[in-house]
Order: sequence, then C-alpha cells, then structure tokens
Amino acid sequence: MVPAIVLLSHHEYYSSFDDCYPIPAQQLREVISPERPVLWFWGHEHRFAVYDCFGTSDGIQAFGRCVGHGGMPVNRGIAPDITDSNCVLYDDRRYKSDEDIDVGYNGFITFEFDGPILDVRYYDLYNTPLLTERWTSDGNGQLKGPEFQDINSALTQNDPQYIKNRSQR
Repeated sequence: MVPAIVLLSHHEYYSSFDDCYPIPAQQLREVISPERPVLWFWGHEHRFAVYDCFGTSDGIQAFGRCVGHGGMPVNRGIAPDITDSNCVLYDDRRYKSDEDIDVGYNGFITFEFDGPILDVRYYDLYNTPLLTERWTSDGNGQLKGPEFQDINSALTQNDPQYIKNRSQR
C-alpha cells in the first residue's frame, strides 16, 4: 500500500492573493510524480483559503490550503485576483473588535486520520466550524477528494459550482 502525501510548509506554493514560491514544488518533483497530487498546507499568508488542484509546468500537482490565520492579524477585503491558481473558497469575514482595525478571524484546523481516510476540520477562534473536508487514499498513493461537508455560509465561495460538485449529498 502506497500512502497519499500531506505536506506542511511555511511558504505557499501558489496563491490567488500573494507571491508564489514554486522552488520547493520543483524540487519535490524529483521524488513525487506530477501525476500524483498531494494535499499541501501552508501558512505564510495571513488568511484561510482553499484551492483546487494546481501545479506549475515544472512542479508537482497540489491541492493547496492556506491556513495562515492562526495568530497574526488576518488579511481580508481583497478578492482573489490571480485566477489560474484556482481559489475556490476563502474567509473574508471582518472580525468585530473594540479597535478600529479591519482584520479577519483567526482560526485553526484539526486532522483526524482513520486508516485511508483524513477528515480536516477548519474553525475560527471561537470554535465556530467553518468547513470539513474528507480525503481518501486509494492504496496506490492517489488522493480522492475533497468531499466538502458543513460549509459555513459566511465563507466566500469563489467557485460555488466546484463546492457544490464536491459537497456531500
């Protein structure tokens, strides 16, 4: 059995909002086939965003998850303007505070592994569920998913049709 691959890094491979850092994905292509997409979590950007599969011509294919909304002020108020990186969902809610600042909600994620199944749950700082997604490894190292569940209606769906097609019925 070949396991699916989950990567964690600081810098983003790609983004719909900010600079990209493709060199690690180019280096990983030496050991990961471009036909074998991975699930990649990064945190450099201070936001929460979910991407469809994407890859540069000389890098690996990855389902990107920007989870940089953990402890710093969260960027918001900017729509994704780099369309080829396939942002499908992001959190653009304004955090209400006594300060006159325009920032988003901090948050966190959890991973729950059950054999070939991975459930990823996304929350804001008040433990409000934002999204659950399920991934399955087919035993040959291929990822099947995402299957979205419990989508918080306050999140911005940049690609509602993609979300609908991948939501649990």
